[in-house]
Amino acid sequence: MATQALPTEFPQQAELDRYKRFARSVRSEPLAFWDLRKLAAMDCACCGTPTSHVSTYPFYDTGAFARQIVLWCENCGFGAVPGTSFPLDEYYAKAYATENRGDRDIEPEVYFRLAEQPEPPVTLKRYFDRARGQLKRIKSLIGSIDAMLDVGAGPGYALHLSNAKRKDALELDESSNKYLDYIGAGRVSWDNLPANTYNVALMSHVVEHFEPADVRERLGKIAASLKVGGILYIEVPPGGLGWKNYDYKHEPHTLFFTPQALQELVRSIGLDLLMCGPLAKTLDKISDRDDAIYEPQGDEHVVNPRGKITAICVRNA
Repeated sequence: MATQALPTEFPQQAELDRYKRFARSVRSEPLAFWDLRKLAAMDCACCGTPTSHVSTYPFYDTGAFARQIVLWCENCGFGAVPGTSFPLDEYYAKAYATENRGDRDIEPEVYFRLAEQPEPPVTLKRYFDRARGQLKRIKSLIGSIDAMLDVGAGPGYALHLSNAKRKDALELDESSNKYLDYIGAGRVSWDNLPANTYNVALMSHVVEHFEPADVRERLGKIAASLKVGGILYIEVPPGGLGWKNYDYKHEPHTLFFTPQALQELVRSIGLDLLMCGPLAKTLDKISDRDDAIYEPQGDEHVVNPRGKITAICVRNA
């Protein structure tokens, strides 16, 4: 009877070794120092209330976020990394796609052809399905899309599906350029956004990646780029960690929104809200915090902790 060969390595060993290397790299990093005088003077970027609590960064996957902290507002539940200890825009230009996505080596023609298959790869299906749902809601309000700006467009899922006559992307990730070129998307930056140009601006899972010092100014620039009657569609993950425990990955988010916080932010830049609240009830593992520092007060959209938070706004003046 043949003797079964013993495995040379347990299946979980490689993953365990990766976490051990990661733990060693985190322990060996230099300390990060935070100036308490500056932290104490920081107000909430959404509602303007002085921030009241500080926490460590919720579970991280890379050393870049291992030394970050989060300031929290007990008035609207908003949380913000007060300033990363590394250049954030450079991280999104150079490292984000490699560390978080792993799909930017596929050639554009193959990439978009895969997405159109009856059974596309799971990751592509998720992103294209999200874009289809967002565009369906937008078109129900505005009809056809004449000129569209996609902030944080990635490879251009929504722009590709939009049938917009003018498609512009504001995207830092350099590895997305070949896909945006393939679909004929123009490129703009924070410094050269045209005014009164777009009838749709999409910010899908991008606002939570901003620095708190930038978020109001950047949303103000997006609002100014809309035509009168133009729609701004914002979607962010639920980030009310001062209220609930959410079982999902948080890195590399630097801003953490509740529905109330997102409402406060949109109103602060002069847009009119058509709706704001969770649309897709996709999170199953949510639990109350025993030490909650925020309790939402308001309508069902504000107090509902589940799903992606969506704000649909219009420029009326």
